[in-house]
Amino acid sequence: MWYNVYKEHSQTSPNCDGMLVWHLASEERRGLGCREVAKCTKCKYMSSMHTLYTEVQTPSQGRKCADLNLGLQVGLCLSPIGPTSLRRICLSTNMPAPSSKGLQLAANKVGKAIVEENKKDMRRRSQRLKQINILRGIQTPENIHVQSDAVYNNPLYSGVGKTPFQPATQVVYTVAENETKKHEIISLVTKNKLCSKNKHLDKDHDTCSPSCSANIPFEHSIED
Repeated sequence: MWYNVYKEHSQTSPNCDGMLVWHLASEERRGLGCREVAKCTKCKYMSSMHTLYTEVQTPSQGRKCADLNLGLQVGLCLSPIGPTSLRRICLSTNMPAPSSKGLQLAANKVGKAIVEENKKDMRRRSQRLKQINILRGIQTPENIHVQSDAVYNNPLYSGVGKTPFQPATQVVYTVAENETKKHEIISLVTKNKLCSKNKHLDKDHDTCSPSCSANIPFEHSIED
C-alpha cells in the first residue's frame, strides 16, 4: 500500500518533499480493522481509501466483514469474557474499541458457523463409534453406551419450597460416549425459557419472533 502511495505522490508532485501521513479525519473503523487515507503534509495530495485488513468473501451482498473481527469472535467463544469485557479492555489500553452492535453482529455470524461445525463433528464421532463397534463384532453397532449430565443456570436450592421441578430457565445437556477412553461428546441439547422479545415464550408461540432465543415455553419443565 505504501509503495503505491509513494509512487502516486511522486508522480503527481515530483518536486514535493513533504511527508506522507494518515488523514485521520477520513479514517473508517471496522471493528478492529480500519480503512485509511494518506495525505501529504505540504502539497494537496491525498490518496484513495485503502482497506488495511483482509475481507472475508461470502455469497451475501453488502460490505464484507474483516477477517480479524471474525477471528476475534472465535476467540471470544473459547473464553469466559464477552463483548462488554472486551470493550473495557480495549478502552483501558487507550485503543479504539469495536462497537457493541458490530461485535454482536459478528458474534451472530460466527456463532451459527460454530454450531454447524460442532454438529458435523459430533456426527462424525458417532459414525466413527459405529465403525468401532462393527470392528468389535457387536451385533447392534448403532447402540452406543453413553453418559450424560446437565448444567443449569440456577442452583437447585433456589427452588426449595417453590417448585418440585428444576428452578432453572436455561440448561445445557451434554451426552458423552462411553465406548472409548476419550469419552468424546457426541450430542448436546440446550433449552432456554428466556425470550429476548417477550421475556418468555408463550404457550402457542404466536407472539415470538423468529430471532427469539427461547425454545421452550415458560410453563414447561426445563427437563422436557
